[in-house]
Amino acid sequence: MTLNPQDIELAYQLFLGRKPSPAETNRMQSNQTTLAGVRRVFLTSQEFQQNGGFGPLPDKAGQTGKARTLIHLHIPKSAGSSLSRLLVKNTRPEQRLTLGNDGLAKLRKPPGQLKKLRFIFGHMSHGVADMLPQRCHYISVLRRPGPRLLSFYRYVGRTDHHPLYNIVTNQKMSFGDFLDYTFAHPAVRFEVDNGQIRRLAGNMRQAGLGRERQLLRLALHNVMAPNFTYGLTEHFKNFQTRLVRQGLLSEATPIRENAAPEPGKLDEALAGLNDGQREIYRGYIAWDSQLYSICRQVYFSGRTAREPLP
Repeated sequence: MTLNPQDIELAYQLFLGRKPSPAETNRMQSNQTTLAGVRRVFLTSQEFQQNGGFGPLPDKAGQTGKARTLIHLHIPKSAGSSLSRLLVKNTRPEQRLTLGNDGLAKLRKPPGQLKKLRFIFGHMSHGVADMLPQRCHYISVLRRPGPRLLSFYRYVGRTDHHPLYNIVTNQKMSFGDFLDYTFAHPAVRFEVDNGQIRRLAGNMRQAGLGRERQLLRLALHNVMAPNFTYGLTEHFKNFQTRLVRQGLLSEATPIRENAAPEPGKLDEALAGLNDGQREIYRGYIAWDSQLYSICRQVYFSGRTAREPLP
């Protein structure tokens, strides 16, 4: 995918913290630079390294250090439950709040009560911090899109309180059937159709369907912001160590609750898809795969990385 001028400007702002000159934009366009090429150029550039890579950055109030309220944006089937179990130890019950797909009504409280919160967590989308009067810091875990999608399907089939449980179990849906059903019903499609970029962009609405390119840009902008820390499910132990080092965790106690990807068989599930279902699957993971690829490279590129890029 050759980048247009808007993509090139976003890449410069993301990696180097500045806008490109007209000459730099023209050079990238004339070289037909791709997304993979941009990542390779910037992550190895002297300017990126001199700026400290993606090391510690000031928060939105212009100060470094731990933010006053931590918001765990839990992407389903990405080891989020394990992360919450770790983070909840740092707060008292009255200092934390669980949010979910039922909306943000719990945040409709006087500012004085909201300021007492130190930890907010649950299946929510980016933007919660805009509703709070205090400084906040997001934290989230990303997962490879293919395994996450299959894991989500399996989760629905064994969770009797999930809204799709009866439909999936009564119709004895295979993975392919599940893809067909969600594709035909936009109201239940958001979580499986590139759901990671949608949550990170703060857009889980039907109006976001067909706008995935814009959502990817916004998701990257949010994830790479100074008030966001992310990890990778496949490297959860490494992420836990980083959180302790950054002062977001007080200890590195191993907790295993959906912390690792469920046992494979993705290839087996994909082999059972027909041509139409394979096309749906590829579309469902296309933009999330770009997000994950970029974030994984950035995660292992900074001076704080202690684990080599596998």
